[in-house]
Amino acid sequence: MNLLQKARLSMYMVVRDFLNLYPTIVEKLPNYAVNATTLKNNINQIQATGELQQFDKSGISDKKKQLRTTLVAQAEDISLKMVAFATNMGNKILLKEVKYSKSELSHSADADLKNMSQCIHDRAHENIAALELYGITEVMLDSFLAGINAFNEAIPSVREGTASAKLYTAQLDSLYKATDAALDNIDTIVEIVRLSQPDFYAGYQNSRMVINTGGNSVALKGVITDGANGEPLKGFR
Repeated sequence: MNLLQKARLSMYMVVRDFLNLYPTIVEKLPNYAVNATTLKNNINQIQATGELQQFDKSGISDKKKQLRTTLVAQAEDISLKMVAFATNMGNKILLKEVKYSKSELSHSADADLKNMSQCIHDRAHENIAALELYGITEVMLDSFLAGINAFNEAIPSVREGTASAKLYTAQLDSLYKATDAALDNIDTIVEIVRLSQPDFYAGYQNSRMVINTGGNSVALKGVITDGANGEPLKGFR
C-alpha cells in the first residue's frame, strides 16, 4: 500500500469505529446494514491483502538476496582455489574457465551468476581427486551445488512474487473503490438524520475528514457547503 492508501484505510477504520458507537441511530437507516458490512469486510480484506503485498515486495526479494550473497562467497572461495590449482598445473584453459573476481560475481546478472558458479563447480568436481591439497572437498562441493540450486530456484520465485504483487495491487484498487462507494452511500444515508441528530452528524463528518497516516502526511476529506443554507455543494463532496 502507498501512503495515500494507508491514509484512506485509517479513515475507514475511524468511520467504522464511530458508527459502531451509535447502533440505535444507524440501524434504523435504510440500506445502512449492507454498506456497513461492506465497509467492515473490506477493511479486513485490505489489511490482509496489504500484508501479502508487503511480503512479496520484501520477503521473497530478501531471501533471494541472502542466497545470492552466500553463493557469491562460495563461488569466490572455490574460484581462488581452482585458480591456484590451474596455475600450478599450467592448464590455461581451466584457468580461464574458473577465474572470476568477486566483482564479476557480485555484479553479474542472476542467470550469469548461476552459470559461472555451475562452471566452477563442474570443473572442480572433475578434478576433485587432486584438489584436497587446495582445500576443496566433496562436502564443500556438495554445499556449493546446493547453494547454486537454491539460488536458481529463487530466481523464478522473485518473478512470481512480482506478478503476485501486481495482482495484490489490483485487488487493493478494487477493494478501495468498493469501500469508497459504500462510504459514499453511507454519506447519503446519514443526511437523513442531519437535522434530527446534529451531534451524531457532526461527529460522522469529522470521522470522514481527518486522516492521520502516522507520518508527516495528512489527508482531508470534507464537505463544502453553501454559506447561505448550509447545503452541500454538488461536485465538492
